[in-house]
Amino acid sequence: MLSSQSLLALVGAVDSPSLTTVGFGVATLVAWFVLAVLIPKEHRGRLRLPLLMQGMWLIATVIWAAKFFAVATRDLFAVVSSVFGALALARIGWLLVIDVFLQEGRRIGLSKLTRDLLHAVMLIIVAISAARAAGADAQALATTGGLVTAGLTFSLQQTLGDLVAGILLSARAPFEVGDWVAYDDDRQHVGRVVEINWRDTRLHTNDDVEVVVPNSTLARASILVFTRPRPISRRMVLFDVGYQHAPHDVVDAVREAINDPISGVLPTPAPDVILSSFEGSSMRYAVRFFIEDFLRRDAIDSDVRMRLWYALHRVGIDFQFPRLDVDVLKPTTHDPEAKMQRRADALARIDFLGKMAHEDVRALAEASRTRVFHPGEVVVRAGDTSTELFVLASGECVVRTDTGREVARLGAGDFFGEMALLTGEPRSATVAAVTPCTLHVLQADAFRTVIARYPEKLEQVSQVVAERQAEIERRRGADLSLQLKAQQQETLLSRMRRYFAGKPE
Repeated sequence: MLSSQSLLALVGAVDSPSLTTVGFGVATLVAWFVLAVLIPKEHRGRLRLPLLMQGMWLIATVIWAAKFFAVATRDLFAVVSSVFGALALARIGWLLVIDVFLQEGRRIGLSKLTRDLLHAVMLIIVAISAARAAGADAQALATTGGLVTAGLTFSLQQTLGDLVAGILLSARAPFEVGDWVAYDDDRQHVGRVVEINWRDTRLHTNDDVEVVVPNSTLARASILVFTRPRPISRRMVLFDVGYQHAPHDVVDAVREAINDPISGVLPTPAPDVILSSFEGSSMRYAVRFFIEDFLRRDAIDSDVRMRLWYALHRVGIDFQFPRLDVDVLKPTTHDPEAKMQRRADALARIDFLGKMAHEDVRALAEASRTRVFHPGEVVVRAGDTSTELFVLASGECVVRTDTGREVARLGAGDFFGEMALLTGEPRSATVAAVTPCTLHVLQADAFRTVIARYPEKLEQVSQVVAERQAEIERRRGADLSLQLKAQQQETLLSRMRRYFAGKPE
């Protein structure tokens, strides 16, 4: 152990300035400059405190060394010189060891709160030891320390409460930096923990706002930690549907929609839909799903809600909510006759339907429906046994094989599903919406009813479809002879006749 006299000599509190005092000052400054080189640029602001302490040590040493001051004054500044010199040295050593060598304590798992507490305790011990070594009266130090402690305890009750709460939070560790938490019902207070210090915890919200929460508030609150015990969290989207719609119809439509991939929604655990409750004028359903990117939670919820709207709109199920019905007569887009005519125009542009009379095409349009699809939704899937024909009124679709390889892109005016309509064979490819799409859907039953009145038209239709299939084969590189094309048309015609006669293949 250093004696009191040797410690005083180290920091300059001796009868006159000496080489030891000068050497201490030079050594401290050299250590400060070394630290300035080693510490990262963004943390160099921490060097101001040891430099300030070094300046105070120098001023106190000069005052102590001046012979014209009274002895009592010189003794006081001897103590001050000793304290500030020791604190400057301790602070520089702390920065070198903890901040530089141990990378702010991360190498040994020190939290910021623990580092701050250890740093404060170290400085207090160093200051008291330096004062006693400089000859300060131990009883006076104890008395003064007690008075100061009592005064601080009375005036800083809230701050001390935050400190104790911070210590308890650090010991319990209910969350860490990087976790997403909420401590009340205010959506503005849901944020990612960016800092936990001795007084407060700082949250960064989705609104790019930093919320500073006193630790005493967190100690009393029920804290929701969304990223624990696993980094995934479950979300819930609620919607209401009227009692006139059978629950199984609603659940089936929604389940089919959410089973297709949605950006940000985890496939495992799989999303599900439940009938949550019976309300006054509606049934409330809940779509439950898991996400991993909590930062995008609002955008993911929005995608799920849009997927729900498209899915329910296709099957004629409306959301139930209090509303005021207003009849607007000016727009013509809601006119049923105008909608039917648009479907008729779209069907008439299909090559094999163009062979039919106008009234037949109109009959098909009256039996058809219009459906909308959200981007990413599957319209038909390879292997499905559905028999509808789809005409793309607007938007874009992608065609993929059962292996997932993209083979075509379809735009407004294109159609697909003619082989399923005419022969009943399973779908040979998967078609999905790339953008919001509107499609006119022709049912096989309606087509069967119309074509049954004109059996001779089957041959015309088979000829047009066979030519279309041959053109597709040519695009793929196949070279079909006239004889082979004739055979394919005959085979297609035979299959169509058996299908529309209700005979199995």
